[in-house]
Amino acid sequence: YIGLVAFSTMSSTALVPMICYKHPNGQRSNLKYPNVFCGSDEHTAMVIAGSLMLVLGVCGFWAFAAWLAYMCPKFSASGRYDLVQSAWSMD
Repeated sequence: YIGLVAFSTMSSTALVPMICYKHPNGQRSNLKYPNVFCGSDEHTAMVIAGSLMLVLGVCGFWAFAAWLAYMCPKFSASGRYDLVQSAWSMD
């Protein structure tokens, strides 16, 4: 349960800087932070932080979960039930 909450929270937080909307005057702002104009230095820093969170946090968590799902049968076959139990409690 905790892993699911952390994954969805990181996903939504990491994508915030990537969502911009267009003003009638042609400028673009971040949807959650309308005072941050897309393409500005502040927005660029937000995009870099969001991209790092997306790659390391979200994709890293997904890769770990996929590896764990792949390894669970091997853990079970070798009698490492403690690792299988830990894997099941991750979701």
